[in-house]
Amino acid sequence: MTHQSDWSDEAHRYLDGDGPPPTEVRQREAVERFETAVRSFAESVPSLDAELDARVMAAVRFRVRRRRDWRWFLTPGAMSMRPALAAALFPLMGLLSGIAAFVTILLWLGSLPFFLVVLLLVYAVLSIPLAGIGFVYTIAGANVVFEKEKQSGVWQQGFLGMGVGTTELVPFWKIEEIRIEETTGGQRWQGEREDVAQFEIVLIKVSGKRLRIGDLIVPRSLMRQGLGEVREVAEAIAQMTGKPLVAPEVVRRRRTEGEAEPS
Repeated sequence: MTHQSDWSDEAHRYLDGDGPPPTEVRQREAVERFETAVRSFAESVPSLDAELDARVMAAVRFRVRRRRDWRWFLTPGAMSMRPALAAALFPLMGLLSGIAAFVTILLWLGSLPFFLVVLLLVYAVLSIPLAGIGFVYTIAGANVVFEKEKQSGVWQQGFLGMGVGTTELVPFWKIEEIRIEETTGGQRWQGEREDVAQFEIVLIKVSGKRLRIGDLIVPRSLMRQGLGEVREVAEAIAQMTGKPLVAPEVVRRRRTEGEAEPS
């Protein structure tokens, strides 16, 4: 018996922890050999450095400061959630490269091979308008717009935005509540909570449908500041729509006498 497929269902259930050892002698011996090999391999694996977790989390704390994929703008009658300025980098590169391809054709048309001219022309024709639309959208477009006069919230299409391609229209009377959720709250690794916190603003419709408005990722050491920033946005939306806001509370855990002060 050299392959796992040769094992009986009884042996599989035992290895999965769902049953007793197999009754057949040949199957039981094969399972015992397998368990012995696994234990031998586990013993041969060197133990990890006790400081490895600390070094990994120190790198996370250094690299993950704060990230959000939106900006918000509030006026007396409207509020809009716009893409972060960092999102404009990729379309800007595409726009500049398309312009560079077009300039290259104009300057060196007589010396460039014909097939290269065709490739540059096709690239310029495609990249300049598409990247230009994407760049304008990230600068002036909006993902979500709430308007008090129209009594509605609009989720717009990401790429062609600018009021074109509405994906969701939610009248205020169809909104149940505005909610702030910590999406990393219950996740643990080796018994420790994640070192970053992610807060997400969600609109809950009367039908139960959830619509994401925006999120913010911060190191857990800046959890209070991050929640305060997200709560400011969510409160503005709740006040405009006249709906309740459900938000988590950050409770500072008391340090016991046996715990050491953080370094």
